Amino acid sequence: MSTPTPRLGLRALLPCVAISVVTVLIYAGSLDSPFVNLDDLNQIVRNSLVVAPAQAGWLDLLLTPAAGYVIPVTVGVNALLWKLGGGTAAAFHWAGLALHLLFCGGLWWAAQRITGDVRRPWRAAALVALFAWHPLMVEPTAWATGLKDLLAANLVLGSGLLFGSVLGQARPTRAALVWAVVLAMLAMLCKPNVALVGLAFCGALFVEHKFGSRPVPVSAVSTAVILVMLGMTTGAVTRSMQHLLIRDAVEAPLLAPLQTLGHQLSHWFWPVNLHPVYRLAQLPPGGDVHTLFGAVAVLAVIAFAVSQRRAPRAFLSLCVAACVYLPVSGVIAFPRRIADSYMYVPVAGVLLALVPAIDAVKARRWQLPVVGVLLAALACQSWQQSQRWSSSLGLWSPVSDAYPAWPRPRLGLAGAFAEAGNYSAAVEQYSAAFARGYSAASVGDFGAALAQAGRWDDAECVLAEAALGEKDREFSALRNYVVLATSVRRPLRHRAAASFLLPAALGVPLGLSPASLVRLQGAVADLPQLTAVPPPWPQASCDLLRPSPEWL
Repeated sequence: MSTPTPRLGLRALLPCVAISVVTVLIYAGSLDSPFVNLDDLNQIVRNSLVVAPAQAGWLDLLLTPAAGYVIPVTVGVNALLWKLGGGTAAAFHWAGLALHLLFCGGLWWAAQRITGDVRRPWRAAALVALFAWHPLMVEPTAWATGLKDLLAANLVLGSGLLFGSVLGQARPTRAALVWAVVLAMLAMLCKPNVALVGLAFCGALFVEHKFGSRPVPVSAVSTAVILVMLGMTTGAVTRSMQHLLIRDAVEAPLLAPLQTLGHQLSHWFWPVNLHPVYRLAQLPPGGDVHTLFGAVAVLAVIAFAVSQRRAPRAFLSLCVAACVYLPVSGVIAFPRRIADSYMYVPVAGVLLALVPAIDAVKARRWQLPVVGVLLAALACQSWQQSQRWSSSLGLWSPVSDAYPAWPRPRLGLAGAFAEAGNYSAAVEQYSAAFARGYSAASVGDFGAALAQAGRWDDAECVLAEAALGEKDREFSALRNYVVLATSVRRPLRHRAAASFLLPAALGVPLGLSPASLVRLQGAVADLPQLTAVPPPWPQASCDLLRPSPEWL
């Protein structure tokens, strides 16, 4: 039987308004913050599809190959915000807050539809506030690159609401099904981790078929099947692109998904010291207690899903949560195993599924103050977390303290100092990072920082290694090497590398000025011999690139 659409009056809307006001206060202090050194520079600031879309080809705009995903909707929205905001991050932060508020409003509406009862709106509002003010939601909301998560989440929620509205109907509205497909497809083109949403719809239809009072209409089944096919296509294309872009193979231990889930749950129940990245490689899944937490959580979700089989909309919410989380759970190997933003839609789905159970709980006097204190504590913690996302240094410094032997946070700090023009501090952090482990992707940036800091001999060696190992077509390391070799009046220390790199630079588009090109031709003419074969250059040939025995 279909749940009637609730009629919402002023009394029912008041909690939603209160939640929105507090949410705005939580993020108000970070709305004018700059881009941070975590994908913002590559995905937005240096992304030609965002900053100059008119100069890009239509195929690049459609497939967005540099992003590693097929996300034309996200790239298009980013390009619009870049134009509207004049190239500043403020437009992205305001858009993130607006999308977060929109999603919370939709979540509250969905909770009311599940119960069909607005006489006790504060119960549904408490769940929505728990979601809106939880520190786990700060990353996608305060992070400019996290906009893709918010866009996909809102579109999935809209698609789920439309599909859920036809459950139990003998003749579902065709427009609702068509728009459910359109919104789900747009969500996949925002972020492909929602590609399995069609399977969630199939699961809801199966339960409706087994336990419902009416036969499942063919049109609803067709809608779910279409979404499954679209999702499989999106997933296959995305996986192929990632194989091309990810340099190093990523291992996925058998128990890694359970370990990942356990850590994600610990961040939900104890949202203190949340970081943009987490290091799990040092913890084998079999020896980590979080793996047990993850296993218990899987069993609990399965048991809860079975108990909700006669509540089609609650079951649908749980299915959406599972299907959106599965691609980022560690089942598919990916360098970033844990991210707070991965939990945005899954947490919302689980909370929606809990609405009937919470609505059935008898009211007690102690409930209101306890819930109030909990929500206030979460709101304060979220405000503190949003302040961390206000600067790159504030974002990476706690990660460096939490993982002293991990090079990743020091690379983040180095990039932050370089963006701020403090190249001496950037060199110090790059040196500390490479002392803890070699990072091929950061060699070129290290060399550029050395050159800016005036350490030209070290810069020549590091940039030569970066240019010799460069595999992309931007040739940024080669360009920096050429600029250093032709602009600074000093003898070249590594003649064999120069004999190969400088002549090779004449044959690739580096975007050099006419004066720089003339200097390059003169430098090539001054070389005693030229070679078309790269010289032998083992990895970490420069002293600054070798890991320190202290950290091995």
